[in-house]
Amino acid sequence: MDKLQVLLAAVAAVGAVLLLGDRLLPVGPGEPVLLVVSAAPALLGAAGLTLGLALAVGLLTLWARPAGAIGAMLLGLGALSLLSPPLRNTLWYRPGPLEQVFPAMALELLLWAGLVLLGQVVLLAVRVGVWRLRPGWFALPTDARPAGWAGSLAGVVAAESPAEAPRVAGGLTNFWAIAGGALLVGLGVATVLLQGLLQSPDRGQIVFAVLVSFYLGGLVAHQVFPTRLIPVAWLMPLGVGSVFYVLAAIAPLGQGPIAWVRVSLLARVLPVDYLALGGAAAVMGFWTSQRLAIARRLAADQNPEGARQP
Repeated sequence: MDKLQVLLAAVAAVGAVLLLGDRLLPVGPGEPVLLVVSAAPALLGAAGLTLGLALAVGLLTLWARPAGAIGAMLLGLGALSLLSPPLRNTLWYRPGPLEQVFPAMALELLLWAGLVLLGQVVLLAVRVGVWRLRPGWFALPTDARPAGWAGSLAGVVAAESPAEAPRVAGGLTNFWAIAGGALLVGLGVATVLLQGLLQSPDRGQIVFAVLVSFYLGGLVAHQVFPTRLIPVAWLMPLGVGSVFYVLAAIAPLGQGPIAWVRVSLLARVLPVDYLALGGAAAVMGFWTSQRLAIARRLAADQNPEGARQP
């Protein structure tokens, strides 16, 4: 039920955004999805879209685990990437040094991070509210259900219940050490993969590279350091994007009709690509790793003798 609900919610969220995204997020014709360029209307549209997706996905994934539900919501937001023209449309016609574009894009990363966090909180609040009103609707194990309003605050960040949280080999059980280790591993894996996969500024190439890099980054990070902090997943694209925007901001790009050619490919990835699409991929990597860990524990419980063999 967990997997089916997450997949159906993700398909519904992506389909809704592809159908309505142009109306809900007004940007200029031919302009990429950049909130700081389109100003207040686009920011309000993005906030409304995030809240709408959080409410809808929260209701559609009542039987799913939090990581899967949040990943489905972010995939809906990430569909905006499919509607966006490339960044070069802005870089080509923009007067003045191109370096001035990238501090604004770094700021937009923080705006999207705030929207992602808002959506995550609203989605989990919906789940807690429904559980409080209709506890019989939940098919999750008792120890995986939200434990009331106060007790469920941990659910804002927890990928799984404490009873299901795996331990790291070697006995490393410190909560923040595991989270930090997962973040560092995810950043390293995603950065290496992104640099290898991103070979052109075409939108299709960017979408593919971001999805694959951050999904595998999240999956590997959670396998090595099984943290329960969901925000660690979408902090990975926030960190990668921030680094490459800062590098582009301090690079001597100059101005002129071909100055945009000197912009790094990783700096041409839009903030919505990093935070919404990359965040969704990383969270789904966490969710996949979580399901694999649960499957392994169930198999070990059913065959304890085989689990003890080297």
